[in-house]
Amino acid sequence: MDKWAENNKDIDLFGQIGPGKIRPKNFAVTDFMEHQKFDEVFLNADLIVSHAGMGNILKALENGKRIIIFPRKAELGEHRNDHQIGTTRMFVDKPLIYVASEREKLHSLLDELVLEPIAHERHELNYPAELISTICDFIDKR
Repeated sequence: MDKWAENNKDIDLFGQIGPGKIRPKNFAVTDFMEHQKFDEVFLNADLIVSHAGMGNILKALENGKRIIIFPRKAELGEHRNDHQIGTTRMFVDKPLIYVASEREKLHSLLDELVLEPIAHERHELNYPAELISTICDFIDKR
């Protein structure tokens, strides 16, 4: 994200990145946000870029938000296993969801979705509302 932001300084970006050694230089970040603030930022965003966490994916779908999922990889020390790669396979070619497994794909998706944006209308999804609601309730109770 930082490299893309360096080349697109006129785009307003914000990230919750968690604790770590890498600190982006080209956009504003925070390690952590309280739940209410996270929801506010999330719901006001035009596009979400996220690891392949089900909570963020479901929140995006529930709110009709476009999301790029960029799975964490065990080989890079980002996670203990590659379950997020498996998660992305379930969402390839689904409405509102874009998958980037490599930096180049992330950058091309950002170019397409941010620099040449599509209409920001709420899309009709093929996911049963009951399923999304049940999973969201489960996650909220954790």
